[in-house]
Amino acid sequence: MSKRLSPFSREFWVKKGYSEEEAEIKRNSLRPIRKEYWMERGFSEKESDKIFEVLGTGKSYGYRLYTEKGLLRSALEIEFYKLCISHKINFLLDKNYPNSNFRYDFYLPEKNLYIEISPNYNKKGNEKYTEKINKKKKIFNCLIIKNIQEIESFFEEIINKWK
Repeated sequence: MSKRLSPFSREFWVKKGYSEEEAEIKRNSLRPIRKEYWMERGFSEKESDKIFEVLGTGKSYGYRLYTEKGLLRSALEIEFYKLCISHKINFLLDKNYPNSNFRYDFYLPEKNLYIEISPNYNKKGNEKYTEKINKKKKIFNCLIIKNIQEIESFFEEIINKWK
């Protein structure tokens, strides 16, 4: 009987076909982010306490934050939300696209811009997810943001041009 590997181990991801470097990134992306991380980014201690790790079924790792605007389902969504608030950008959160059962992550009504926060977009093993996001992109012309660098670029380059 073989030992069951943890998704927090490099070996787990290497066995799934990731390179050593990709495996290291993947396993570290699953580690819980401490309360201090969020406090350093401007969240109050109370808000930071609301962010918690969700292990789900073993396939789903992430964070949840319940806000007055709706539910944020990932650390990247929380970062995007915080920047929208700090830049005083009007947005809607986690609603259905018009005449569709698909849901968007963010919508900026003043720019008629839908945003999908999709860290697993175009990643190995996530073909069905990528197909779904591509369908949203084709139908609704949404902007796909995959990582924190793209969030930072979005706010540095695009938002400053809007003001």
